[in-house]
Amino acid sequence: MTLDEVLFEAKRGNYPYPPGNVGDVLNNIYEVYHSLLGLLISKIPSKLSSEAVEELREKYGVFLENYPRVSGRLQLLYLVLFGS
Repeated sequence: MTLDEVLFEAKRGNYPYPPGNVGDVLNNIYEVYHSLLGLLISKIPSKLSSEAVEELREKYGVFLENYPRVSGRLQLLYLVLFGS
């Protein structure tokens, strides 16, 4: 599944997402982000431009899998998936 497909699924509704491949992944990202908020990660801005998302994808991979820090990757994924 591509990031665009995951983003499409994420924007179809609010958490919690229905169980299944995409829903499980989105629920896990949502839960982990909120569990670590204030402990390992800090509040992040609420929006990224599509150009910024595309640049991040080009530099770090489609799912930001090459981002150097797990906490930073989680913050960016949360922002891309759930940012307004």
